[in-house]
Amino acid sequence: MNIHLYTVKGKLRIGRQIISFKKIVPGVKVNDVIEKIYCELGSCHKIKRKQIIIEKITEKV
Repeated sequence: MNIHLYTVKGKLRIGRQIISFKKIVPGVKVNDVIEKIYCELGSCHKIKRKQIIIEKITEKV
């Protein structure tokens, strides 16, 4: 199992505001990274998964 670094870009809908974000997240698979983003941003900003829009996931080399 190799852990890779992924760069995740997307947007958060908080009320009527849309906020862009960019995070670097470690993970084995892309699905692990998506789950980690939903967990971290959801708990930090108190928003639901449908309010988090993931636009792009790229593996950092």
